[in-house]
Amino acid sequence: MALEKVLRPLASTLVRKVGERAVRGKPFYSNVDQAIANITQGTGTGAQMLAELMKTKGVAKELKDRPAIKKTLEANKDAKVTKVDLERLAAENPPPQIDETALGGKQNYSDAEIEKYIDWDYWNEIKVKEKEARAKIAEIANNWHEE
Repeated sequence: MALEKVLRPLASTLVRKVGERAVRGKPFYSNVDQAIANITQGTGTGAQMLAELMKTKGVAKELKDRPAIKKTLEANKDAKVTKVDLERLAAENPPPQIDETALGGKQNYSDAEIEKYIDWDYWNEIKVKEKEARAKIAEIANNWHEE
């Protein structure tokens, strides 16, 4: 019991810090964490707390990614649930993390790997056309100077 008195305030502090960081880190923040932080009611039944959360826009959609929160509140619909319990539950069931992914596969290819994908016939054809174009330009330039 004494350990619970120490851990509850600590969990509350951790969740608040996460919530504060999430608010500043827009556009990626948790609607559920914000809804919990905005609850003014200190204690209520699981059903009341779930109803309070659902009033906040975006919470219903996010709870699909964090089903443990909704299931726990529904399972305890008649039991007493505190805001601290809710904060701890949210901390134990964080929102999905967003990872950056570079599309297009591997980014660093070796020269040998690149060599496989080069169409040398095409590039040789371009080189020939380039030589022909330069010769034509030189011929036109020479004729222009002679006039």
